[in-house]
Amino acid sequence: MSVDSFFFSPSTVVSGQSFQVGGSVIDLNIGTEYVISFLNPNTGNITIDPTSSTTITATSTTYDLSSLNFASGVGYLFSADNTSVDGVYTIGITISSGSSPTFGANTNVTIQNPVPCFKEDSKILVFNETLEKEEYIPIQDIRVGKLVKTFQHNYVKVEIIGKAQIYNSGDKNRILHRLYQYSNPKFPEIVEPLILTGGHSILVDELTEEQQEETRQVFGSILETDGKIHLLSFLNEDCEPYEEKGNFTIYHIALENENYYANYGIYANGLLVESCSKRYLFELSNMEFIV
Repeated sequence: MSVDSFFFSPSTVVSGQSFQVGGSVIDLNIGTEYVISFLNPNTGNITIDPTSSTTITATSTTYDLSSLNFASGVGYLFSADNTSVDGVYTIGITISSGSSPTFGANTNVTIQNPVPCFKEDSKILVFNETLEKEEYIPIQDIRVGKLVKTFQHNYVKVEIIGKAQIYNSGDKNRILHRLYQYSNPKFPEIVEPLILTGGHSILVDELTEEQQEETRQVFGSILETDGKIHLLSFLNEDCEPYEEKGNFTIYHIALENENYYANYGIYANGLLVESCSKRYLFELSNMEFIV
């Protein structure tokens, strides 16, 4: 699933009235079951009436949702959950009585895959061939061919660099599509605060039972890289939601690898994290590539 577009009607909403949401998903997989739901991120509860969720089996590449009753003055998240394929996709909708939804009526909203990314200015451990030593450099300064220090494979050249924008809400809600901050003292190996997207994993030795269950809900299984386990930022209670609100530039890199689907453990601001696979950047990220 690469790009979703939705529209909202009517232009104003009153508490308890029927409020239509319609739209299309460009590349639904025909015959695949999807779960469509609305929830209140402030309480974690599904609060719409008359239905809390709708399950559809795609018979074409489009679908419509209509006649759902929203409470006014509440922020909702819309999620299209297809964990067996590409994960969870979310947008935020805020509804106030007598006013337009956040995105406005009949306004297309674009949703991208929740890409695992680094915020601009995150520093990646690389090998400086001129000085013949390791050093940390900002991710936006990395170019194709740069040697990156990996967890188990010494230095590997960068093959792809992706760049995109993400909106960060600046609140305390732990959702997938936002930024999170790692810092001391909970992460003593960090040399300075590290900002990652909620879909970016650090690499750890084990997960709690709760983290295992929540990870399976997102990925369908527990993922590993070089013998380390992926712990998604938005599931990691030791990192904090990034409190600055606004749009931010994010980056990711894929290193040379004969396996199109494989990635590496790399170091960012001192923390062991995942790099991206070539397949994810090329096929799922919708990112701009940097030469």
